[in-house]
Amino acid sequence: MMAHEFALVRRILKEQSGLNLGDDKQDMLEGKLRPLLREFSLPTLSHLVLAMTKPEAHHSRSRVAQAVTVQESYFFRDNVPFNYFIDVMLSKLMASRQKEHRIRVWCAAAATGQADAAAGVDAGTGTTLLQLPPAEVLRLGLVSNRGLIVIGGGFAALSQFNARLLSNLFEGWGRALFGWAGQQHFGIEQFALAGASLLLAFLLLLRLFSIALALLQYYGFRLERHGRRLTVERGLLTRERWSLEPGRDQAWTLREGLLHR
Repeated sequence: MMAHEFALVRRILKEQSGLNLGDDKQDMLEGKLRPLLREFSLPTLSHLVLAMTKPEAHHSRSRVAQAVTVQESYFFRDNVPFNYFIDVMLSKLMASRQKEHRIRVWCAAAATGQADAAAGVDAGTGTTLLQLPPAEVLRLGLVSNRGLIVIGGGFAALSQFNARLLSNLFEGWGRALFGWAGQQHFGIEQFALAGASLLLAFLLLLRLFSIALALLQYYGFRLERHGRRLTVERGLLTRERWSLEPGRDQAWTLREGLLHR
């Protein structure tokens, strides 16, 4: 984008949205406008700027303003500083306040495009809405089919490399098992008992695998309300944490089978 084209886009943005870009924002502007080239089937940014100068280019000017401006602004829009505060700073501050177990933080945001804000934060005042004890997580693993899905997906992925992989495995296992059973001179009853035992062992391994997956994913699951936000934390080896404003959640669905109840 040439200097005069950047100046023209700056003027149009100020007229359309009131946004006054600085002289050092040309790289940022080009990065936000490039996705519009495919939308308008234009080869370069210079062609986009030329299209914006036409008298009937109301739609293209509006789309450029929408692409550059921040359509929504709220205090928790930038998650990086807040995640650092929760994961690093807060633990150190609370360790030095073990008796009181409470801190007060005043924060005034002053970044470009954000309104000044102040927040009083009381650590440890979140309301627990739902918490899964280990027994519930074990029950979830028992009634779920995650182990079967993962194993099935693994076999499906391996079969993409060798179409006869599954058939070769079953043929090899079948010959080995029936050869061993033939050496033991099994009768019909022994064959039926051995087949039932193998089936039960396979189902038991699947249940154990599903329990392990459930523990890795949902151990320590806790849903809390912190002010206007809902926070979810879970995980055994890796703790994962998400937060959401209830007003931004459009819908949620709960599905429970008979065994889950």
